Amino acid sequence: SIRRRDECPCRLSGDAAPGRAKLMTGITRPVYRRYAPSFSSVTPGATARCEIPVGMTEHQWLLVYGGATLAQLTGIRVIIDERVVMAYASGTDLDTDCQFLGMPAANGSVAIMFDRYGLKNRPAVEFAALGTGIVSLDGAGNRQTPNNMRIEVDIDAAAVLPTLELRLKETEPQPSGLILRRAQTAMPSGVVGENFIQNLALNSWINRVIFKSSVIDRVQLKLDQTIIWDRTTAQNTKAQADGIRVTQAGLWVLDTTEDGNGDEGYITAGHQSVVWTVWLSAACSVPIVLETLEPAITPGG
Repeated sequence: SIRRRDECPCRLSGDAAPGRAKLMTGITRPVYRRYAPSFSSVTPGATARCEIPVGMTEHQWLLVYGGATLAQLTGIRVIIDERVVMAYASGTDLDTDCQFLGMPAANGSVAIMFDRYGLKNRPAVEFAALGTGIVSLDGAGNRQTPNNMRIEVDIDAAAVLPTLELRLKETEPQPSGLILRRAQTAMPSGVVGENFIQNLALNSWINRVIFKSSVIDRVQLKLDQTIIWDRTTAQNTKAQADGIRVTQAGLWVLDTTEDGNGDEGYITAGHQSVVWTVWLSAACSVPIVLETLEPAITPGG
């Protein structure tokens, strides 16, 4: 039969109301979706800045853009306590990364993720969320909670009447833990055949390593004398398509979370050497993005 509204089992009434309200409070977790403060210096040829208040836990910043193409956003940086923790070469670079994670292509907005998008359960997704609201200390008693954070966006001089807005996805305060840090480097003079990179990601927790090249045939990773990753391009593409990722032209990605499991990273601390071997079919420089899990601010900072 169909119940009247006042017969709904969810209705709080009588003596049951306090207990049921307490239960609902215990399972309710509000997510705040709101605008950040306005950007400054949103003009062609300038660097726009937006200061984000600390005090909440950051999951996603959605960058809404107009009057400029993604390519005309020529640099995007997330800065915490004056340290760049995420860097993208352009809006196009950010959008390509989002599509690899499984998001649709940008259309007026593009996401900067603190959460690890697409994993199988909420704790794994939110493991790297940026907590700023509760002071936490390292083992020596030094503050490990961010004091300030901002985003900077470089705008090409060819942009016409650019506009930028930032929309935040936040939850209640929590202590700072590990966050995703995205650093850029390069293999400057790759040759045809084998190329060796010594100690890239030594003393790190590797989440992803992104090689920006379309001429990579194979990548191998060795910790000390043990090979822990060795795949051809075809094998890597197949494995990631079988998992949760969408491979992108021009990117060769070692993604430790490709199956959707958040606990399958490589921790290189305690190893004497980290050796990468990259096989190229043509000589070129290869830009590299190293994405690791590490404290929001430098230890002791």
